[in-house]
Amino acid sequence: KNSDGYDNGVRAVIGLRLGASERRQQQLSERDLASPGARSGAVRETLEAAVFQVGAGRYALPSAHVMEAIAPKGLVHTPGTQGAAVGIIEVPAPGGPRLVPALCARRLFGLNYPARAGDGVLLVVRSALDDQRPAFALRVDDVLTVLDLPRERLHPAPVGFRQFAPWVVEIAECEAVGPDGAEPVLVQLLDSRLVGGAAAEPAV
Repeated sequence: KNSDGYDNGVRAVIGLRLGASERRQQQLSERDLASPGARSGAVRETLEAAVFQVGAGRYALPSAHVMEAIAPKGLVHTPGTQGAAVGIIEVPAPGGPRLVPALCARRLFGLNYPARAGDGVLLVVRSALDDQRPAFALRVDDVLTVLDLPRERLHPAPVGFRQFAPWVVEIAECEAVGPDGAEPVLVQLLDSRLVGGAAAEPAV
């Protein structure tokens, strides 16, 4: 009502959801994503892990379980796939390329909003029975870094995680360093065997 010259004194504010907020840093390195106290120079037992982003969360797989990271080009979406499975892809392997199932980490972790346009990397995971053979490829948003996680900073995942995320076995206490200084970050360490078993499970 704005045409009769009378002001009712009423104002309206309309809020529109633009999407989920994902706090990301464009560049992460071992120095930027480090365990607290890791720069003290003390000799400590560590686990080398490949850290990656899915939505707003940071996750990791032991580096020994990851053969390589590849672009999703060549991913074939197959009809009738269930759970986290999205299709198949041909990946390099000793003795020649192999076809392996491709799983979507976003489906696995229950993220129901779309990824960014530039997101999408496939981590080729080794078979638990033959480390020269790929078992599956896990599609993640972005690979951040390879990081040495001190064992004392790895804690068993809370019991409650087993109900909705049984593949998360440990939580690493880390810190991310950015323009505004350091802030605590939790990195969820995954068991690749349990992730692979999710291929035929219902979606979260």
